Amino acid sequence: MTADADLTFRELKGIGEISQGAHLITQVFGAANGEPVPADLMMAISLAGGYVGGAFLNGDLVGAAVGFGELPGPDDDLPERAMHSHVAAVSAAARGRRIGYQLKLHQREWALDRGIAVVEWTFDPLVRRNARLNLTLLGASAVAYLPNLYGEIPDALNAGQESDRVLVRWDLTSPRAIAAVRGTPREGVGRPVGQTPPDIETLLRTDPGAAREWRRNQRAVLQPLLDGGAHLVGLTSDGTYLVQENA
Repeated sequence: MTADADLTFRELKGIGEISQGAHLITQVFGAANGEPVPADLMMAISLAGGYVGGAFLNGDLVGAAVGFGELPGPDDDLPERAMHSHVAAVSAAARGRRIGYQLKLHQREWALDRGIAVVEWTFDPLVRRNARLNLTLLGASAVAYLPNLYGEIPDALNAGQESDRVLVRWDLTSPRAIAAVRGTPREGVGRPVGQTPPDIETLLRTDPGAAREWRRNQRAVLQPLLDGGAHLVGLTSDGTYLVQENA
């Protein structure tokens, strides 16, 4: 997949490129507990048939993503092939070129080429830009609320905070996903509920107590809905989720 003359997307090859990918992921997410995804694990995932992809800008690696595994289908007679996308990272110097979005599209092509129809991953529902990318620009849906999934993440930004996540399901051949790939994303239809802060990262640095209050309030709204079978299908212009309750 090529986005323009100087930006390309492909699988990472060999321990050299994979080590660069591991280093990039560590730079983006920090190294409080060592490498988030060590190079040897990335190599093992690649050897086992998983996705280890990269984005290259003028030949330099500026984005990396890792996905693995097959999740069980909802029907034993008609199992669906699915992949869990564990991590995706874009270097700070390369942001503003929609590289994260295009890297997900490369992952989609890779999955479809292998008969995989669904990709799932998690994200922090307080991070507005990620919600917009996942639900609006990619046409995915959030289908489960996972409170404090990873426990406390002991870095300078997240210390003292809980790591709530929502599980995203991306049906790669759904009308919404196909529209997104074609550059005409369709917002899901639902009622507005559960607002996001404009910039949770800044709030975490400047007022951790207020960040915890945002977490508690959002959890109280979203968790019962998703536990009851509702899906988050979009985001309004002011950062409020759109929930579809008959999902």
